[in-house]
Amino acid sequence: MAGTEWGEKFFTDGSIPLTLGNVIGEKLTMPIIKSAKKQVRSSARRKKANADRRKAIKGTVRSAHDKTTPETLSAAFKALDKAANRHTIHRNKAARLKSRLSRKLRTV
Repeated sequence: MAGTEWGEKFFTDGSIPLTLGNVIGEKLTMPIIKSAKKQVRSSARRKKANADRRKAIKGTVRSAHDKTTPETLSAAFKALDKAANRHTIHRNKAARLKSRLSRKLRTV
C-alpha cells in the first residue's frame, strides 16, 4: 500500500472499493492495529457478498410472486432458507416471506 494517501480509495480486485478507515463527521480515522486493518477489509467483502445475496433473494422472490408455481416457490424457499442460515436476513423475515408466497399459491 505504499504511495497511497490516508483515506485514498483503492480497489483490491477491481470491484470492492476499500478505504482503510472510518469517516466520523469530517475526520477520517485510521485503524492502527494490523488486525483492525484486516477487519476493515473483511467487513467490506462481507458487505458486498451480503448485498449480492439480498439482490438474488429479491429476484427469486419477485419471480415466485409474479409467476406462482411450485417450482418457482421451491427456488424462492431455498434462497430464503440459505440466506437465513447465513444470517443475511433474519429467520423471521424468511418465514414471513415464505408464508406470504405459500398463501399466494393456495389462492391461485
